[in-house]
Amino acid sequence: METKIGNYVLTSHILAKGSFGTIYSGHHYKTGEHVAIKTELHENTSLRHETRILQYLYSKGVRKIPPIYWYGTHHIYQVLILPFYSCNLETYYKKKTISSSQINAIMIKCLDICQQIHCKYIVHRDIKPANFMIKNGEIYLIDFGLSTFYLDENGEPIEDYSDSSVGTMIGTLKYASLNIHEGHRYSRRDDLISLAYIYEYLKVGLIWMPTEQLCVDTDAANDVNRSDIRHPLNMNWKKSKLEHLEKTENRMLQMVYALKYNETPDYSNIKKIIMETI
Repeated sequence: METKIGNYVLTSHILAKGSFGTIYSGHHYKTGEHVAIKTELHENTSLRHETRILQYLYSKGVRKIPPIYWYGTHHIYQVLILPFYSCNLETYYKKKTISSSQINAIMIKCLDICQQIHCKYIVHRDIKPANFMIKNGEIYLIDFGLSTFYLDENGEPIEDYSDSSVGTMIGTLKYASLNIHEGHRYSRRDDLISLAYIYEYLKVGLIWMPTEQLCVDTDAANDVNRSDIRHPLNMNWKKSKLEHLEKTENRMLQMVYALKYNETPDYSNIKKIIMETI
């Protein structure tokens, strides 16, 4: 079954499904261009927020993000239509043998995109391999549903907080910064910490993964919500990341973990470290 929305046709083929909405495959009804059609119930706010972030960044000249083809409502849904990218960094890594120099080149492009959005006062907050898309040798960053400004309406840095007794895990657990595990507010350093974890993953794998895999269906695991930083699963990953950080030789990881909450990262120096790594 197909549904026409504007100049685009939504098919029944589901590309992805999450807690907020569903992404369908689609195409332009005249040109046949393949597109991704994101849908969400109108009362939710994630898709509307992502659209505003993408519009803002695109208006500021950031181009390594998806351009918006169409946004509006269709019956009870919000709809966002974007270009379709057939390959993400996760898939690319698993299907191809990538040399160390190729990984370095990819990471520099990913770092450049992070720098571009940071320069426009945005933090992505879900940096992971599946959110970097590869098309014609170029890298694009997608999925800005969790993104936010790190400056307030007066252009002042939003103050940090830290309370290990409360807090919500933001982003993808495998690549989340220890700062988030510890209840800090998300900042530019945390995007780069996630990027450093991706770099290590591409080089040697998930060597910071907990050796003990917890069963999340136990009574203890159900004491708090899965997104709570105190959840046993989150605590297990935090412990493993702390142990890894103590012994890591990943210079990029060491450098970005040394950043203070509101410090402007030295992107050039980080790039230099990547280029020097064999």
